[in-house]
Amino acid sequence: MEKKADSVARYYDELKEAKAKFVVEKRALEAALRDAQPGEDEAEARHALIYQIEELQANLVGAARHGFDNAID
Repeated sequence: MEKKADSVARYYDELKEAKAKFVVEKRALEAALRDAQPGEDEAEARHALIYQIEELQANLVGAARHGFDNAID
């Protein structure tokens, strides 16, 4: 039981680290979106950044699901 508790704690820490990383990346992408040069094709740049933000959010959900599944096991 103690081994499983240690495993859960480790996965929880990994999930926290992943979430922090995704938050930092999301903020950087949002800043890049705000700072986009007026001469750039804004619609295309906005679409690419939104896609990257959605991908980061999906990765966070996947990491949480992985940690939960490992905790259950």
